[in-house]
Amino acid sequence: MNTNSQSHAHTNEFGAFSIDKTSKGDLLKVSALGFKKTDYKFESNEFTIILEEDIYKLDQVVIQPK
Repeated sequence: MNTNSQSHAHTNEFGAFSIDKTSKGDLLKVSALGFKKTDYKFESNEFTIILEEDIYKLDQVVIQPK
């Protein structure tokens, strides 16, 4: 999620994604099941985000309504 524009994105089966309305310096919040949440400062159009495993969260799944 882009914290400035509130835009969201979902990855494909390879982990690739695109997110609209993103400007240099925006903060992206990244999360995935089984990995620790992380923040990423947007600096360029192409980048790699490496998530750290969080095996302790795998036994818990929370579903939230939109």
